Amino acid sequence: MKFLIFATNGTEDSELVSSISLFKRAGIESTLVTTSSSLLITGSHSTKIMCDKLLSDMPIDEIMTYDAVFYPGGKRGVNEMKENEKALEVARLFDNENKYILAICAGPTILSKAGIIKDDTKYTCYDGFENEFTKGIYVPKASVIISNNIITGRSAGYVIEFSLAIIKFLVGEDALKKVESGILKEI
Repeated sequence: MKFLIFATNGTEDSELVSSISLFKRAGIESTLVTTSSSLLITGSHSTKIMCDKLLSDMPIDEIMTYDAVFYPGGKRGVNEMKENEKALEVARLFDNENKYILAICAGPTILSKAGIIKDDTKYTCYDGFENEFTKGIYVPKASVIISNNIITGRSAGYVIEFSLAIIKFLVGEDALKKVESGILKEI
């Protein structure tokens, strides 16, 4: 399984790095792509992160070889991604192909802006950002919501639970148990 993971200046460091670490432990191949003009970005809490690719250099047919796309939060980073038409188009293309779309914290607002949140889509996000949605069913206080091909998480405080739910849903129970054992999470 391959994930395309978005990041840019202002992306929430903990949501990005923790998720990638857990995904890799589960055997998920992850490519970090940025909407920035430089591969080196600075997270919302000053962590320097080296991305693998510039979104502007990736052709759509290469992007569509991934099984899932992930949009982490961090208000400043999310706002930049919402202004990038190609980042929005990736969400639309993944939705059209019924591929998995993952977002946490402020990240789900990207999905709303892309127009892929339907009237019956359940979602969660950082408290207060639900006001940016015109469709969907907001589930307050939920740590993780799986609604068809869209998986959303509430905030950085739930990043471990969010990542483990994705691993269980997309890779399976055996991978989940392996990762939980490796991080000493009580099963």
